[in-house]
Amino acid sequence: GQSVGGLLSDIEEITSRGAGHVSVYALSVPGGTPLFREIKNKKLEPAGEDLEVEMYLAAKKLLEDKGYRHYEISNFAKRGRECYHNIRYWTQGRYIGIGAAAVSFDGCSRYSNEQNLEKDRSKVLKGVLPVRKAEIIGPEKQFSEYVFLGLRLLEGIALKDMEAKFPDFAGEFAARSKDLKERGLMSISGGRYKLTVKGILYSNDVFTELI
Repeated sequence: GQSVGGLLSDIEEITSRGAGHVSVYALSVPGGTPLFREIKNKKLEPAGEDLEVEMYLAAKKLLEDKGYRHYEISNFAKRGRECYHNIRYWTQGRYIGIGAAAVSFDGCSRYSNEQNLEKDRSKVLKGVLPVRKAEIIGPEKQFSEYVFLGLRLLEGIALKDMEAKFPDFAGEFAARSKDLKERGLMSISGGRYKLTVKGILYSNDVFTELI
């Protein structure tokens, strides 16, 4: 598997070639894949949690030392080179997905296109929207996604914005955030709620407690 030294060497290579944006994700291994089977059969040993944390923090430090701004849990960019495509998702912006399996969001509902290419193509040629599934996003789920996605951004969530969009949920969120702050997982300053470095490392647990 990859080592801390190997990861840092890769980052040195990427940044030396002028990359304006770098994403750092831990590998997820889907069930049924060859890699999953090799791990299951003990032929490969996945990185443990301690090593993943060490690698993440080492990558974060190196990239920030090189002038990359840590703007989202797993993303770093030179100023002005942030991924605006993904920022639209993280801020619940509206978007249109074109093509098989693409997803669209109009602010209230999410639409998924046919996953099968021929089915998608057939509907398009008939002048029919190739929607396979439509889901209305109710207020509670909208709020959950607002928190989950908003806190992935290092700038966090503005309390005034939350109160304006979700007045029924803001109070409970503030109460839960206070406890997380006392445990060093969140910071609250300038009217914004943000994850601390410790909170980033345990972000899934934080999100579970908040939503």
